[in-house]
Amino acid sequence: MQKDFHYDVIYVLAKWGGFSTDEAYVLAYSSQYVDDANNTGRIKFTNSASYTRTSSAHETKDLLHNANDAENHNVWLPFHFIPGNQGYERGKAPNMPFEDKLICTPDSFIARDMIKEVISKANRPNGLHRFGIALHTYADTWAHRGFIGMVTDKNKMHNIRRRNADGNLVEVDTIMNRAISEVLPLGHGPAICNPDMPFLEEWVFEFYDERGEQKYLNTEYFLVAADNIIKAMRVFLDYRKSPINFTEDLSALFDGYAGLSENQSNVLKGLFTTITSEEGNDRHNAWLQRAIDGDIPGVDVIPEYMAKGEGSWKYSALGTKLEIDIQGKPFDYQPEFLVSDWKRFHDALQEQRQYILLELLPSYGICAS
Repeated sequence: MQKDFHYDVIYVLAKWGGFSTDEAYVLAYSSQYVDDANNTGRIKFTNSASYTRTSSAHETKDLLHNANDAENHNVWLPFHFIPGNQGYERGKAPNMPFEDKLICTPDSFIARDMIKEVISKANRPNGLHRFGIALHTYADTWAHRGFIGMVTDKNKMHNIRRRNADGNLVEVDTIMNRAISEVLPLGHGPAICNPDMPFLEEWVFEFYDERGEQKYLNTEYFLVAADNIIKAMRVFLDYRKSPINFTEDLSALFDGYAGLSENQSNVLKGLFTTITSEEGNDRHNAWLQRAIDGDIPGVDVIPEYMAKGEGSWKYSALGTKLEIDIQGKPFDYQPEFLVSDWKRFHDALQEQRQYILLELLPSYGICAS
């Protein structure tokens, strides 16, 4: 998924789900910033204070990091391709190869447990930020199904075809996706952006391994993701008012909460299928315009999103316009830094990674730290 879902759809769902405009923005910003927080390490301030932040993404062209197993386990596994344990509950999975446990699985028990944990921290100062981060990961379980957030032959695939308007499957394999499949099969890199595009109602490809041919229905998957996310949002809001006893499975909790209405589902499907640019930023800009045009009931504007530079959380916290930081250059310190959205996001990011890698996955017999 790209900015049109991780930011725009999350903002719309938050408004529909009952969050205020400001809180919907924090949720949507946190969700999208998972894809844009690509600086890591310790920063220093001119008064000798310091802060150590972490990255939750690497640029596609950053081969140095993307070819590094440790980086993949710290970035892609916990935030974009959370292991699915083949959909089995804790302690109930049969013996299977380790990498099979790592395959991302839609709405897995692992993903549900992650959401439950994050909701239980809803009343912390960075509760919204961490929930936004978790919603990014949760949404990706639908789009990234079948792939693993590390370099492995299990991600190798070919023979990509899309169903066109005439009902025919048309091959769209490229030199690029074939090369990635052979040289650096990380996540869904071999599939390029096909899993991320909501307007692809049907596309087909073949894994090199025993799984063989796969049929993906992006529009349907994205709608199911949205339905589950708005339910999670309503659980979050209720938990803030009165903490819920999370002794039951999240799916049982979801049963008591409304998902998308028929009209909301139709609105989303209409937007998914009529905004058809293959460029994520173009689709994002189309969502902004559709809101202004009155095409999204209850949402007359989607706030602008700036990952870096003026108007961004990072600029407000550190005063820098740079995309990539200059190593060792100190920043001017302001007391407001401690309560800035940027710091709260990075605090939440580190808490989330520690929880997933050191607690959640080991509880399912997965050692990936």
